[in-house]
Amino acid sequence: MQFSYIVHKITNSRDLEFIRNTIEYDDKSQIDLLTSLKQQQALVLGEAFAFSSLIKNYRCKPFTTQRDTENIYIGQMHRQKMTEKFIKSLINKLNKKKTAGLIHLRPLSENVYIAKVWATEPKIIDENTCPDGPFKFYFITNEEGIYVGAVLDMGQDLHWFIDKKYRGQGFLTNAMKKTILFHLFQDREEQKISIDKFQISDTNFKSSEKVALSLGFVKSINNKYLLHRDTYQADHLIHGQNSEITEDRMKELKKHINYLGCSLRLIHSEIEAKFSETEYTEELKELIDEINRHPIKFEDAWFDTKR
Repeated sequence: MQFSYIVHKITNSRDLEFIRNTIEYDDKSQIDLLTSLKQQQALVLGEAFAFSSLIKNYRCKPFTTQRDTENIYIGQMHRQKMTEKFIKSLINKLNKKKTAGLIHLRPLSENVYIAKVWATEPKIIDENTCPDGPFKFYFITNEEGIYVGAVLDMGQDLHWFIDKKYRGQGFLTNAMKKTILFHLFQDREEQKISIDKFQISDTNFKSSEKVALSLGFVKSINNKYLLHRDTYQADHLIHGQNSEITEDRMKELKKHINYLGCSLRLIHSEIEAKFSETEYTEELKELIDEINRHPIKFEDAWFDTKR
């Protein structure tokens, strides 16, 4: 049975271990954050959520009525539509070549790219995670190089989407069967996908189920379909293909690294002025020194790719 969780602050080690062992969650490092959550903060994770996230509850009321239950269901439907709207927007940005530096692609094959995607640029927040990314995607192109679909890898689940204009032409099935599943099974023993006819239209449900079954997924329980890696074991690892970083972009990235070093130096100055020299200020200074070495290290690595 699969569950979804809204978990507030936990400090008991046994409770933390229970969460780790109970939920199917590929980034269990976030569970360690539960010991330091503030009031009204919670970690949401599980099959009802497209992404695991840290949230803040401004109003917390118990759901006890039938209407409240209906509101939860409507909320899940809304998340489904927003997820598809988000993926559609990513495909449009890729086709218009307007990714604003938030989508980083690596070719795996002629028609499949693996990508790290950020919803927005990182900003100053009070959590020690990045709720806006990166998210792991596979993007699919047709023979003309037009992006036609995507698969979001959530570890415990997949969410696939093909633009309406390109559905029924085999793009998803071919990409999954020839590349994506082989790549996925390089770091896992099984893969699940949720296909719930109450959250998508009947037509989309039948189409998605048909694709899943053709790929070898077996229907399980709670709208889950399960596939073991036995069918998709490659003779060699799929690493993808390197691509070029222009010299101008290299210089721009060096500036970003320098900025990080200067920002930490500013923070270090304030902390040292307030606390004097401590074990922590020494550790922070060592981190700053290491970051300050990276612009040159990065430039050297860039030149190595040119040889």
